[in-house]
Amino acid sequence: MELFAVLPERLFSVLASPARAVYAHVLFLIYDLHKQELYGTPREAIIDATAAYLEAEAITEADLEAEDGAALSPRDRAGAILRRLQETGWLEIEQRTDYQQYVNLADYAIAILDTLDRLRRGERTEYSGYVLATYVALTADEAEQNPGLAIGKAYEQTTLLVRDLKSLHQNIKRYTEQLLQQKTPREILAMHFGDYKLEVLDRAYHRLKTTDNVSRFRPRILARIDAWTAEPGWVARAAAEEVRRGRQPSQEAAEEAIRAQLAFIRNSYEQMDDLLDEIDRRNAQYAKASFEYVRYLLSEGEDTEGRLVNLLQHLGAQLNAGTVAADDPCGLDGLFALGAVQTLEATSLFTPRTQRRTHKPQPLVAPALDAAEREAARKRARQRLSAAITYRRIDEYVQARLGDRREMRAADLGVETVDDFVRLIYIAAYGRSRRVGYRVDLTGERITGGGGRFSFRNIKIRRK
Repeated sequence: MELFAVLPERLFSVLASPARAVYAHVLFLIYDLHKQELYGTPREAIIDATAAYLEAEAITEADLEAEDGAALSPRDRAGAILRRLQETGWLEIEQRTDYQQYVNLADYAIAILDTLDRLRRGERTEYSGYVLATYVALTADEAEQNPGLAIGKAYEQTTLLVRDLKSLHQNIKRYTEQLLQQKTPREILAMHFGDYKLEVLDRAYHRLKTTDNVSRFRPRILARIDAWTAEPGWVARAAAEEVRRGRQPSQEAAEEAIRAQLAFIRNSYEQMDDLLDEIDRRNAQYAKASFEYVRYLLSEGEDTEGRLVNLLQHLGAQLNAGTVAADDPCGLDGLFALGAVQTLEATSLFTPRTQRRTHKPQPLVAPALDAAEREAARKRARQRLSAAITYRRIDEYVQARLGDRREMRAADLGVETVDDFVRLIYIAAYGRSRRVGYRVDLTGERITGGGGRFSFRNIKIRRK
């Protein structure tokens, strides 16, 4: 069916006229009033609201391109606008038994204004529930009793999913293009963590990766479609049910519609990974472009990258302003602080490279030690080994101090020297090891030892 077999040919003329902003405002005004009424809106209510708008905005006949130059009152101008909308097919005016006139929007006008209203309000699409709704429609118990209705619902949800995924793909592209129009890092970050995060990441992208993940429900959706199509006579029975309920005109048309819907659902879910991968690529591309643009705007330094950035920004500003001077055709005067470099001597410019030479190490000669020095070194080594603290030595010390007792306190160890204090630290540290035969309870009051030099908790030490 042709589009203008359904829509009047002059429907969009008011939205293409010079006064399109006025007509659009009045259409939305009628649309808002229409949502509040069940059986049409009184014409006088629309005239009053339109006249108030025209008077508040000081809209004249010239703004509406009236054919005659006669001055009209706001109510007269509101009536002229209403007649123009009626002539172009946006609304109908009927008179009822109470002799009052009511305004009703045409069915197609409601659908068009509903879409335009969402665009006007900037309502964000919620990308959630489509995959789950498709799965529930195909796997619910009612799907076996009313398969035609289940397939129709799954087809509708799949269509919405594919439509919104394509919209999301283009939406990310639109944000990437808007990114280059920002001038400061603050604007870029506000756009990234504001609109982009709310509209793309939180409302769409995050849900595609979590709660409404396609891979989560796709195997069971495809399995149900395969089971139905493989069952002999299933399509015919489902088509007969659709014909019996009056949703299809004939058996052949019903079978064709069911097969087309099943094929669309299957193909959409099988090929959806390509679209999702492209969305991932676009999202990563936007994130990289945002990061690189911020880094570019912040790259102002004296290194090579910073100077190139300054040079490009300066030249761009000169070209945009048209202020390149005749004696400075490149527009670089005063951009950099340049100075002369003088050569002090011939060798100050460059140190000539020489061929690498093979390293020839000198022979290592150990100093000669007499018998007394060797014995002293051995003694020092034995002392270091004997002073080393190990699990076994700490355990032997604790077992010796315990003696026949089952447990004791840290105060019983007699902490008087630094070595005693260090040994107590190791006793507490090793108290939970399987390599010692005691356990440590770290509770206890704080006490001092060594004449007040050491402060420690009077821990309890008990034998395993």
